[in-house]
Amino acid sequence: MKLLGYTGLENASVRSTSALMVYMKNNGEIGEYGVNMTPVSAVVEDYYMGHLTEGIKPMIFIVGAKDAEGDVMIKVKKDREKEVIDYLRKVEKEIYNSEDFTYKWADDIVAEMYQKDKETAHIYTVFSYIAIVISCLGLLGISLFDIRRRYREIAIRKVNGAKPKDLYIILGKSYMLNLLLAFVVAAPVSWIVIYYYTASFVEKASVTFGLFVIPLLIVLILSMLTLYYQINKAAHINPAEVMKSE
Repeated sequence: MKLLGYTGLENASVRSTSALMVYMKNNGEIGEYGVNMTPVSAVVEDYYMGHLTEGIKPMIFIVGAKDAEGDVMIKVKKDREKEVIDYLRKVEKEIYNSEDFTYKWADDIVAEMYQKDKETAHIYTVFSYIAIVISCLGLLGISLFDIRRRYREIAIRKVNGAKPKDLYIILGKSYMLNLLLAFVVAAPVSWIVIYYYTASFVEKASVTFGLFVIPLLIVLILSMLTLYYQINKAAHINPAEVMKSE
C-alpha cells in the first residue's frame, strides 16, 4: 500500500502488468485474470516472507474461492498437532481418495532457511576456539622463555625491595600493552570484514561497541590466566638461589 501510494482502502485498486491466469470462458473465448483493476479488500501488517536479511518486501495476496489450489497454512493449538494431521489425512482420503498427504511445519521451514547461516556460524566458532587455544599456547611458550630469561633482573629487584605486586605489574605490563596493540589493529579489520560481509543484507544486526569490548575482556582474562603461573612463580623466587645459578 505504501509503495502504491495508498493511505487507506478507499479507492485502492491493483492490477497485474501480465495475466496471472488464463482460462476459457463459457462462450469459448480466452479470458485473462489479473489484468483488470481489482479493489483491495484488506491490508495486513508487514512481515518477513523469507530470510531476515532480505528485509520486508511488498506483497499482494490474491484470495478467492475459484481454483483454490496449492498450499494451505493452518494454525494448530499446542499439543494437538498429531490430532490435526490425522484429521486432515482422513479428510483427504474421503474427498480425493488419495494417500498422498504431505505437510511441513513452519518451524522446520524456518530452521531449514537458516541452516546455512548456522553452519557458517558453527565453522567460525570452531576456528575462533582453535585460534584462541593456539594463541594461549604461544603466549605460554613466550612467557616461559621471557620470564625465565629475566630471573636475574627479578632477583635484583627483590633484593632492592620490590614486592610481589610490583613484579606482577612489571612482568605483565608488556604483555598487556601488546594485547591492546593487537586489539587496536584487529578491531578496525573486524569492522571492515563485518561491513563487507553484510553489505548485501537489507536488514542486519547493529555493530555495537560491546561486540569488540567483550571479546577483548575475554581474551584479557584468558591471557592473564595463561601468564599467572609463570609470573607468580617468578615473583616468589629466592634471590639467593638465582644469584648462585646465574
